[in-house]
Amino acid sequence: ANGEVEPVYSAELAATTTAVITEILVDENQPVTKGQIIALQDDTVEREKLSEIKAILELRRQEAQRQEQLFLKGATPRKSVDDAQRNLEELLAAVKAQERQLDRLTFKSPMDGVVLRR
Repeated sequence: ANGEVEPVYSAELAATTTAVITEILVDENQPVTKGQIIALQDDTVEREKLSEIKAILELRRQEAQRQEQLFLKGATPRKSVDDAQRNLEELLAAVKAQERQLDRLTFKSPMDGVVLRR
């Protein structure tokens, strides 16, 4: 009996960001599991940006602590503490957003299966 076997389910991966693929970690006919990293895009710029945001975050964290201490001593209004806390929260959100951006540069298998084409 001759015939052709077609997959029941298939998935094509497409990048959601524009970046150079730096490494393909799987070969054709290789089994993969759901969530397995199969390719990486260049993340140099995004990692540098994340480092920058984290450095600013640390400064804002120190500022928020300083404002809180000054407020407890009666040397600054509550608004200064609230502003410093809001700045800190905005940077925490920026860190999470940048981490999501980095995650988008990693191709992961959407299901268990076998790689048909690279």
